[in-house]
Amino acid sequence: WEAIYIMIYKQNKILKVGGDQHLGPNKIDINVQTIDTKPLTVLKKATFNEVVTDIIELNPHLPQERLLRDVEVDPENASRVKGDVNWSRMDLRALPKSIGDLTVGGNLKLDFNNLNSLPASFGSLKVGRNLNLEGNNLATLPESFGNITVGGNLWLSYNNLERLPESFGNITVGNRVYITNNPVST
Repeated sequence: WEAIYIMIYKQNKILKVGGDQHLGPNKIDINVQTIDTKPLTVLKKATFNEVVTDIIELNPHLPQERLLRDVEVDPENASRVKGDVNWSRMDLRALPKSIGDLTVGGNLKLDFNNLNSLPASFGSLKVGRNLNLEGNNLATLPESFGNITVGGNLWLSYNNLERLPESFGNITVGNRVYITNNPVST
């Protein structure tokens, strides 16, 4: 048997007309469904400056100029930083979900802040060299952490990590993972 589908476009709607020919040569069972075709929301990555704005909303005590210091954003891709991002010792207390949209060509330094958790989107982050999360207050990592890509070393030492997500074995790290001085149970 064959299925027949005809798409009819009418005022931002698609009428999907379908039928089966197995009912006989002159009989077609027709079903009509309306499918909404309003404009789709295009998922776009946050730019580096949008991420900085989101960080300031979560951490109003931070001066924007300190977050932007010595950062070179790729002119062809505003979600990509060409070199390092040094946000060490800034008393960051939270990171926005937009952080996962970034690609950092060099090092991303988030060490010795006051981060208690990371957003689920953190696993989408791409870091060309090293990612440093040492000396925070992280007790857990999001399950998405296993999707992270780090070209060099990943530092997680001196946190409060009690467990690692099941996905942890899937992380892509070019060199070493440092996880010492955490109460992780095996």
